[in-house]
Amino acid sequence: MNDVTVLRKALTDGICLGLPGVAMAISTKAGLWSGADGFASLQEDIPLSTKKHAFCVGSITQTFVSVVILQLAEEGYLDLDQTALEYLKENNSNCDVSEIPNIDQASLRQLLSHKSGIPNYREVPKWIRKGRGADMERGSLRPKTEPLSFIKDKKATFAPGQEFQESATNYTLLGLVIQSVTGNTAEDEIRNRILIPLGLNHTHLDSFEDSNILNPAAAQSSPSSKLSRPVLANHYHYATPSFLETAGYSDACFEKVPGRWPYMIETTKANFSAEWTAGGMVMTVKDMVMLGQALRDAQQEQYNGGEEKQALHEMFIHQEPENPHNPGTDSSQTTQFCMGIGKSAIPKLPCESIWTQDGKTLGFQTKLFWMEHSDCVVAVATNIGSVHSDLGQAEAWNIWLEKSLFPAVQQYLIQNALL
Repeated sequence: MNDVTVLRKALTDGICLGLPGVAMAISTKAGLWSGADGFASLQEDIPLSTKKHAFCVGSITQTFVSVVILQLAEEGYLDLDQTALEYLKENNSNCDVSEIPNIDQASLRQLLSHKSGIPNYREVPKWIRKGRGADMERGSLRPKTEPLSFIKDKKATFAPGQEFQESATNYTLLGLVIQSVTGNTAEDEIRNRILIPLGLNHTHLDSFEDSNILNPAAAQSSPSSKLSRPVLANHYHYATPSFLETAGYSDACFEKVPGRWPYMIETTKANFSAEWTAGGMVMTVKDMVMLGQALRDAQQEQYNGGEEKQALHEMFIHQEPENPHNPGTDSSQTTQFCMGIGKSAIPKLPCESIWTQDGKTLGFQTKLFWMEHSDCVVAVATNIGSVHSDLGQAEAWNIWLEKSLFPAVQQYLIQNALL
């Protein structure tokens, strides 16, 4: 049996840094190991468990959408050089998207790679308050097209293809394209094409389909004998002055955490319907690793010149934008963004590069990555969010990843001869 002491210590490090709970799963040629530390609920002292708890994975949702779009393109339903407007218009979509900047110019390929120049609704103050702050309504199911209404009066960020800038709007539009060309909901297509074939039994798109993951309120009202499904972990957020100024405080969905750090609030009453195909997926860390294994196999098959998963060929190609001023590279980790996934160089891991996708949303932060030319896949998650909190690299999650998690993974692989 492999020695996982260093991994368990890394989890404990996360709690000592102030994270409420932290969970991880790692898959190698020796098998899959998962572990957690801290709490799923601070007030009730419920320990966090990889078997019992799930997390909203934010922008990792976009990885699912990319796979479906590329499959539809291979099947002849889509031409990646066409615009989203063309498909939404041709298929009589109920949503009028004609007023969205660049919608008649940006191709699906540019939406997938965040080079569309379409404004990001997550940067619009009114949406932030509606989707993540003061104007949230408990139990409210936000319409899938609602985020688009917040950018119709905005100007394009840049001409399509000129630069790179992440925009959640791209993936909301891609979700609508999936629905328009298939006649099914985007969540049904994701489930039938990815979740069922891969056996991701503890994954769903929050609020828009029957949940195989219980929310905390449902778990409390159910007999313990029926709690065979994971529960969405209670979640928290850094309510810094920046967050309160930008997002505000929702009396309906937020609660103060007595006796804890003064800038921590509980956000468990909120749902993620406002995120939909841009960031609303909920899953366990074990399901995250299983997704990573499938993507790794597709990427390595492509690297070796295989054709088994040709549909995903473009997913792993980074194309420089025409303007090198913003080439789609994160300077902190030199991440090259592709389609729903990125390629990074991290010196504290024993490999030239990793393939990775991060997820940050209200109440949660997650990361999925695998080492290139390796069978090591890692998923990590915490139940506290930092979006709009203006903490940057000083935030505990970022410190934990760099100073504890990455070195621990390296040491674990070396100690157990798994490289």
